[in-house]
Amino acid sequence: MQYPRIALNRRHQLVRRQYEKFLILWYYRDG
Repeated sequence: MQYPRIALNRRHQLVRRQYEKFLILWYYRDG
């Protein structure tokens, strides 16, 4: 039961990193 949780956490981190990248790009495009 522990492995899927870790995998999910890992995927969440990846998505968050992409989201932060997108936010930075958007910020630079706007400002």
